[in-house]
Amino acid sequence: MPRTLVITNDFPPRKGGIQTFVSQLLSELDPNSIVVYTSNWSGATEYDKKLAYEVIRADTSVMLPTPKHLRKAKQLADQHQCDQVLFWRISAACADE
Repeated sequence: MPRTLVITNDFPPRKGGIQTFVSQLLSELDPNSIVVYTSNWSGATEYDKKLAYEVIRADTSVMLPTPKHLRKAKQLADQHQCDQVLFWRISAACADE
């Protein structure tokens, strides 16, 4: 079964429309097929315990595209034998389309 590493800065328990959308989308997938790498937020430990899939939290509340996070993403993809990576990003260019 293919596995996907989902990288997103927008994930519950942080409140917001994007966070809700990502959470709902992932809830429709086979929990054994995804691993989430996301930012940390107050209440994250309690929230993550309720999920059927694994969530790895960065040590920051805002994950910027830095070499540190790239190295961690590569490590997680290898460690969890992920075949693909989904980098969740909404940009101003996409909003104009």
